[in-house]
Amino acid sequence: FQSTDPSSIIVLTKYLCCNMSKPVSTAFEVHVSKEDFKFHAAHFVAFEGYRERLHGHNYKVGVRLLGSRKVASDGYVVDFGDIKKVTRAVCKELNEHFLCPMQSNVLKIV
Repeated sequence: FQSTDPSSIIVLTKYLCCNMSKPVSTAFEVHVSKEDFKFHAAHFVAFEGYRERLHGHNYKVGVRLLGSRKVASDGYVVDFGDIKKVTRAVCKELNEHFLCPMQSNVLKIV
């Protein structure tokens, strides 16, 4: 199954049952990508023997969900409105911020 909406791609894999009158189990894979799923952030790379200058990037975000759950009688496994809302909130939170390499073994963050 693929959406006719060009701004998002929906792929349902391993669809196990055609009878939508009762909830059924299914495995699914969902990809959601929208033009406004983006943010701008600064970062640098630091590892043994190498330090990069602070610089920025424009990031585009896509969401991929894998799982299995019951398909409701309406045929849906996930509410795309919820996925879009959460993704937009994360992009807003990251926008115009510094992404700090907190796990770097050559930096001491205090």
